[in-house]
Amino acid sequence: MLQESKGDLLDDVNLIDTLAISKERSDEVKQSLENSEAILKKVEEAREKFRGCGRMASILYFVLNDLNKIDPMYQFSLDWYKNLFD
Repeated sequence: MLQESKGDLLDDVNLIDTLAISKERSDEVKQSLENSEAILKKVEEAREKFRGCGRMASILYFVLNDLNKIDPMYQFSLDWYKNLFD
């Protein structure tokens, strides 16, 4: 619309209305991005709290999984592992 506009830009009411709507949408998108960044930061903080637990659970699983290489008697079920983990 800016390219096609002829004459004084301030006299084109349709162009001014369109620019005002675009500015409002831009402000809404900016606010939405700020909210998204805040939520992303909270998610990252929550994920970091569980990182240690996940690491220990994986170590426990792989140690127990390798026990059957020592003796087949040391095989375990998923239920047994979950009870041990809990």
